[in-house]
Amino acid sequence: MNDSGTGAEFRIRSNWCALITTALIYPIVLIVGATQSWNVFALSAMVGVGVFVQVVIMILVHIYLALNMPKEPDDERDLMLARRASSLSGTVLLVLAWCVLIMMVARAMVLTASQESTAQVDMFPIYALFGALILSELTRYVITLKSYRIG
Repeated sequence: MNDSGTGAEFRIRSNWCALITTALIYPIVLIVGATQSWNVFALSAMVGVGVFVQVVIMILVHIYLALNMPKEPDDERDLMLARRASSLSGTVLLVLAWCVLIMMVARAMVLTASQESTAQVDMFPIYALFGALILSELTRYVITLKSYRIG
C-alpha cells in the first residue's frame, strides 16, 4: 500500500473519463476520415487534435478529482485490476491486428487481380489499425470498470 491518495474511487472516475473521451473523440475521427477520404497527413493532424483535446480534458478532470476526492490508500487490488485489463486489451489488439493483416493480404490479392488502386484503398490499413487500437483501449477501460464493480 502507498499513500498516494488516489485510491479505487479516483481510479474508477478516471477510467470513466478516459472511456467517455476515447469513445467520443477517436471513432468520430476514424469515421469522418474514412468517409472524407483523408490522406495520412490530414488523419495524423486530426488524431493529434483529438489527443490534445483528450489530454486537456483528462488533466482538468484529474485536477478536479484530486481536489475533491477523499484521500484513499492504494492497494494490491488496484494493481491487479489494471494488469488484468491491460492484458486482456492487449489480446484484443493482437487479434484485431492479425485480422487487419489478413484483410490487407486479401485486399492486395484482389487489387492485383483487378489491377485497381485508389487512395481510399491505400489508407485502409491505417484506418483498420486505428480502429483496432480504439477497440483495444475501450476494452481496457470497460474491463477495468467492470472489475471494480464486480470484484
